[in-house]
Amino acid sequence: MTDPKASVGLKGIARVGDFEFKGKNVFLRVDFNVPLSHEGKVTKITNDKRIRAAIPTIQYILDQGGRIVLASHLGRPEKAEERHLYTMEPVAAHLGELMGLEVILIEDPASDAPKALLQTLRPKQILMLENLRYDEGEVANSSELAMHWSSYTDVYINDAFGACHRAHASIEALPRLVAKK
Repeated sequence: MTDPKASVGLKGIARVGDFEFKGKNVFLRVDFNVPLSHEGKVTKITNDKRIRAAIPTIQYILDQGGRIVLASHLGRPEKAEERHLYTMEPVAAHLGELMGLEVILIEDPASDAPKALLQTLRPKQILMLENLRYDEGEVANSSELAMHWSSYTDVYINDAFGACHRAHASIEALPRLVAKK
């Protein structure tokens, strides 16, 4: 990764190098909507390009002393019985292997678990929310869901370029709330 402070950004758009991360809780919206194959009960990532693309940002924030909550959607789980096909579990495991760290998967994106766990994270640990589309509030751009996430977020970073056109809670409502802090 080039020096984040030296890169040229769009006028008025902050870059990751513009933030102070030491001791801060960072909600990092990524695009881990990766292609999967399902062979029996085994799910495999068939292309990890999107995961690898986020690693420089994740590493930079960790190197600067930030505590990270990763958030992404994966597929379009419309029925409860399909959820197992779209879990972030293989993504969390693969990211952990690639980066040599522990990725703690939070099963309910709207739970209070991140708030509690962020204070006890050790170096080489990050949190990842389960598939955001498991919560109806994500696609509905729920201000309540965004308010919950903002309660433990000091800095919001959107590294999910492929999803930033969506008016979803993690992309539109949450950054507005964090910007007001």
